[in-house]
Amino acid sequence: MASVATIVGCVDEADSGGAKIITFSVWIPWLFLFGTVSAIIAGWFLRKLSVRYGYGMLLIGVALFVVVSPGIFQDRVLVDDKHFTLQTGFWFSPTHHSVSFSELSKIDIRVQRRRRGVESQFLVCKFRNGRIREVPIGTLMNYAAPVILEKALAAGVEVNDLRS
Repeated sequence: MASVATIVGCVDEADSGGAKIITFSVWIPWLFLFGTVSAIIAGWFLRKLSVRYGYGMLLIGVALFVVVSPGIFQDRVLVDDKHFTLQTGFWFSPTHHSVSFSELSKIDIRVQRRRRGVESQFLVCKFRNGRIREVPIGTLMNYAAPVILEKALAAGVEVNDLRS
């Protein structure tokens, strides 16, 4: 699976009227959907052999199918000369980030290290009015970040990479 993702790619980039739109490749959400349906079917048949594991797979498969799958179809990053937007999260409660370059004074790239070697990266957007917004760098933002930083620099925003 990892080899296929590397060869085929898991992110699509499209240009639309001077804006770059970054989304998951069409096959990623469909593969996730297929996996959840497979878990539901496997859980249905396993419930006769092991009630605990069978119903566990069945319930987890249904939960992922209903809660997570639709959101993957909606995840996207849009970047143009004036701003960037990120939409991610659950379909019933998506997270939106919209940042205008004209309102920014600085963008820092920060890494937060947690226990057991887990790292999270953020774009820390510092606005001219003193406000700060942390935008998480997930899979889509990882592809979009170089474009965002390039557009921010062109708009006169200071960019600092605080990763070590």
